[in-house]
Amino acid sequence: IMLNKTLYGSKQMVGCVSLVRAVPKQHIRNVWEARKVPTEFELLDKEDPFSYYRGKSEKFANMTPEDRVAKLIRIGFPIAVTSGLIALYYWREEVQKRVPPLAPHEHTQTNWSGTRAVSTKRFFQPETLEELESLVAHAHRSGSRLRPVGAGLSPNGLAFDKDGMVSLAHLDKVLSIDPANRRITVQAGARVTQVLEALRGHGLTLQNLASINEQHMGGFVQVSAHGTGAGLPPVDEQVVAMKLVTPALGTLSLSADSADPADRALFRLARVGLGSLGV
Repeated sequence: IMLNKTLYGSKQMVGCVSLVRAVPKQHIRNVWEARKVPTEFELLDKEDPFSYYRGKSEKFANMTPEDRVAKLIRIGFPIAVTSGLIALYYWREEVQKRVPPLAPHEHTQTNWSGTRAVSTKRFFQPETLEELESLVAHAHRSGSRLRPVGAGLSPNGLAFDKDGMVSLAHLDKVLSIDPANRRITVQAGARVTQVLEALRGHGLTLQNLASINEQHMGGFVQVSAHGTGAGLPPVDEQVVAMKLVTPALGTLSLSADSADPADRALFRLARVGLGSLGV
């Protein structure tokens, strides 16, 4: 009131007071009492603010033991999986800090057509299966990237990786030939020309060939190489068994005749794994 009187003068002040006095007192009392009466929703909230959670707990208490177990599994399983993945991530981080990375060994690799090249930090050429297994296991423990590469004939540089590569060029032996069953066992680094020459003396050859015969047999199979002819299967269809050196599971022996359906399924995938499932 004093502010209004100061700003507008006493006449406006009197008019303002007269206006307030003109409002019935009962009306003001009704408005004030209406403001103090809570709504039904507010009243319920004040009486039991945890009514939602209380209802949930009562519903759970009335469940059968089987339903309770099922509900706990539905709620707890995602939480357990998430917690486990987080713990695994930090555990691997700690392990990788303790295991030194693979030693640097820089190398520049160019593909056969000269369209792709890479300068990799680490390049390895193991000479024995044991050396390869140790290399892959060390890369896994230290978190180092390692990509298998063949003879480099792919025009798209699929196997090139700037962090690390492993070549099986020194694992290039023809291990055995079984003319009766028409089977040959070779190391992955053997070139197609070597295999053809070894088979020639037994009157045998490969069922299908690509237009180039300088590939490593490992890469030859992994990319499902093929030639022409609608009735001829691609190279991977000729494979009946293989060994796969994996980062976490060690060396796996896979074959089409395995008694385990899971092994047979993995064998079909690994034949054209593009180097992503192991070496």
